[in-house]
This record gives sequence, structure tokens and C-alpha cells, in this order.
Amino acid sequence: DNFYDRDGSITARFYRSLSLTAQSLIEVTVPGNHDYWYAGSPLLRDRLDPFGDGFVQWYAQDAMAGLTDTANFLNLSINPDESFLSEDPSRENNIVDGSNFLSYHKIGDIGFLGYSAAHSWSEQEDGFLSACSYFANHPASVIFLMGHWNEPGLGCVPGMHTPSVYGQLSGIEGCDRGNLRYVAGHKHCNNIMQTDEDQQPVGYLLGGAGVLGSGCDVLGFGYLDTTGGRELMVGFTLADSASDNFESAVTCFEEKGVSECLEFGVVW
Repeated sequence: DNFYDRDGSITARFYRSLSLTAQSLIEVTVPGNHDYWYAGSPLLRDRLDPFGDGFVQWYAQDAMAGLTDTANFLNLSINPDESFLSEDPSRENNIVDGSNFLSYHKIGDIGFLGYSAAHSWSEQEDGFLSACSYFANHPASVIFLMGHWNEPGLGCVPGMHTPSVYGQLSGIEGCDRGNLRYVAGHKHCNNIMQTDEDQQPVGYLLGGAGVLGSGCDVLGFGYLDTTGGRELMVGFTLADSASDNFESAVTCFEEKGVSECLEFGVVW
């Protein structure tokens, strides 16, 4: 849901505006409801919807699909047009195969596990188990489950919204060591979603990136710092309905680095 972009033109224009340095950074992505259905719901599907097919090619990840064929590392065996060509009701929501989205890895001491909530647990169970086994053998200081849906509905398979999957993973060896966290989007706000028994944050909502009229009207982002063995998560608000710190914050970031400009954020 980075862009509500039916034909790809907005996405292409945005990425063309980025410097080569920015484009060279590691990008971890998971699909949202508008990446499958332009109007945001399978009930409002249209024959021009991407059904995740465009997303998985533009934002291609090193996902489970590549384990079976490392040359053709995406599974594009499902034809999204069959959603409208087939009379079989089971084909009405012909989204791209879920193996294209489940990925896991470490960057430094941080683990990442991404998945698609538009696909069921059973479709992705092997990937979840493989991910937890990986983190059992390659320990991370913190593991972030990356999902889109913060709550059920609008194409989310029952039980697959991010807090629910977090709960299921927390009981699997390798993901059960108290260092699992989650980040969700969907709702256009930025805040702590869930804390543990010690009132320490374990779940974050980071969906406020500029959409107006969504209840939060906020432009911001989350910043994580694990240097020195710490786990510092900061929620930055660059602008909202009451204030605009964009120019001064960006100037500070450019001159000092984000870690030296925490006054523009709130330590979570």
C-alpha cells in the first residue's frame, strides 16, 4: 500500500526520483490490500486489479518461491485474468501465489520475517516453520514480523492479521525467545499497538505516511537503533494536522544523521 497505483505509473515516477544511493539500499516489503485490489477489497475487485502480480515483480523478495527454482525465483503460475474468465467460484479471487511473499533473513543483528495476510496459515506454514528454525540457528537480537493488516477484514484471511500471526509464531521454537516484535500498517497511523507483561512494546503500527482524511492525518516513520545491544524504536512525526516540522527535521537528518535528531520523535 505504498501507492494506490493501478497501472504502475505513480510507483515508477517515485522511484525514478530517488538517487542511486537511495535505490541501492536494502528494501523489505510485504503486500497490502490495495496491492491486490485497487479499491482495497476483494468484494470490489475489478478486471484491471493487479492481484499482487505487479507488486511481486516490482518489489521482488528472496522468498520461499525461489527454493524450488532459483532461476525462475517467482511463482507466476497463477493467471490473474482467470478471476474473470473462469466460472469456477473458487477462482474468483485469483491472487498471485503466497510463496512469493514469505521471506526471512538477517540484516546485521536484526531478523526480518515477511508474509502475506491475503493467504492462509496453511499455505505459508512451511515458510513460518522454516523461518523460526533459521532464527533458532542464527540468533538475532530482535526479530521483526512484517505484516500489512493490523486488523481483520478487507481481504485479510481470518486469523492472519499481524497481531494474530505474532501470537502464533511466539509459540514456535526459534521465535519463542522473547525477541519477536511485529510491525503492521493498513491503518494510517503511527503508534504502539501491543505491549508485553512488563509494558514493553512488542507491536507497532507504522501506517501513517501522508494519507489525509484517515483519522490520523500524519506523515511520519519509525526508526530502529540496535547499536550497543540496545533496542531503541522512535516514532518520528514530520507533519500532522496541527504542525509541520518537515523542513527542519529533514535538515537535521542531513546535517547530523537521524540518531542525533530524536527531538523530532517520540521514543517508544
